[in-house]
Amino acid sequence: MLSEKQDYGPEEAHRLPLILAIETSTALLGVSVVAGREVLFQRCLVKPRAHSIMLLPMCLEALASSGARMADLSAVAVSAGPGSFTGLRIGFATAQGLAKARRASVVLVPTFEVLLEQCASYPRVAVVQGRARAQTVTALFANSGAGFREVIPPAARGMEEFLRDIREASPGTVHVTGDAAVDFVTYCQSHAGFAPGVQLVAVTEEQRLPSPAVVGLIGSRMLEEGKVVKPEEALPRYYRKSSPEVLTAGKGPTEKGGRTALDNAIEMQIEKMTVNDLDRVLEIEAVSYRTPWTRRAFTSEITENSYAHYFVARHQGKIIGYVGMWVILEESHITNIAVDPAYRRRKVAQRLLEDTFRRARELGATRITLEVRASNSSAQDLYTKMGFVNRGLRKGYYTDTNEDAVVMWKDAFGPRQPKEDQVKWMV
Repeated sequence: MLSEKQDYGPEEAHRLPLILAIETSTALLGVSVVAGREVLFQRCLVKPRAHSIMLLPMCLEALASSGARMADLSAVAVSAGPGSFTGLRIGFATAQGLAKARRASVVLVPTFEVLLEQCASYPRVAVVQGRARAQTVTALFANSGAGFREVIPPAARGMEEFLRDIREASPGTVHVTGDAAVDFVTYCQSHAGFAPGVQLVAVTEEQRLPSPAVVGLIGSRMLEEGKVVKPEEALPRYYRKSSPEVLTAGKGPTEKGGRTALDNAIEMQIEKMTVNDLDRVLEIEAVSYRTPWTRRAFTSEITENSYAHYFVARHQGKIIGYVGMWVILEESHITNIAVDPAYRRRKVAQRLLEDTFRRARELGATRITLEVRASNSSAQDLYTKMGFVNRGLRKGYYTDTNEDAVVMWKDAFGPRQPKEDQVKWMV
């Protein structure tokens, strides 16, 4: 992959549409600056769990090294996934913040398209993206000479299932890309009986990880075609969804007047989540979501991601709910919220949200967003009550059911009070 500035005149380059491109969908962290069809700068760093610390300074370095200013940007391109849940969140939050500061658009570059462009010389390409088993996404493509066509559509599936699908759809030699390509090839070599007649070959390491330069070049083409979104509408493609749903429990015993026995708020304390809380958090997660987060996902968020802030609600010492959010510059994003079914409809979710708003303001946020299933009217009613406004629909966002997501925003946070470390990066 390229790793240094290219020879290109900055005055000529800056007359072209200028794009800052971000790649965080894998362990590779990368940024590039692209003007038209030319890559002015690219830097890549393969350092797992460094995304939250390194990305913003790398973006500022990229602009400075290419002789560009924030005011020169036409758009911010971001690798849109599928890929690492945490990596995509960091990339999108940074892209949204930078684009909003510049009043620029965001270009959502499909990660699979980046990988396929890097493998354009192969006749058949399998993509295996996502090192965590719960979020590995696979697909098979055939190269017609004029571009790739989809043979097996992208979906979260097991390696054995994918291998059998390849055998049925396209036996013979298949080149494999994606950050889990080597894992897949190794698995298949040890289970050759599953797919006789299929020969899998992992592509080179440079072709297995998305290049930020390619993200920028594809983003430049998409910008020319008008394929852009507003920063607040930018959402990643991943298969373990961030879904802040307060799921409604079945109705309990009713009292006179139609009130339920659980309508009254209860006393609770809200504290920072720690790894010692995860056994109980995972119990609530498992009964609240169709595709629950793993222990590793929560551990990564609360110990490695400097943008993330997670809290638990306790009643008489017992954890009864939790909430997570990201804060980057002036924007906050609720990543997850859930309440123990036995304590729902007792204002636990409302209290968690109120506390989240307060903490987000203290961290410098002026607005906050979340996604919720289109069918989850009870959650939408709560969010509307809490000041959120429906700002649009994301079609097919929840891949477990292909359900749409309602994108909601709350803007009335008051004047911004930036964190000290954020101010350092902005000056």
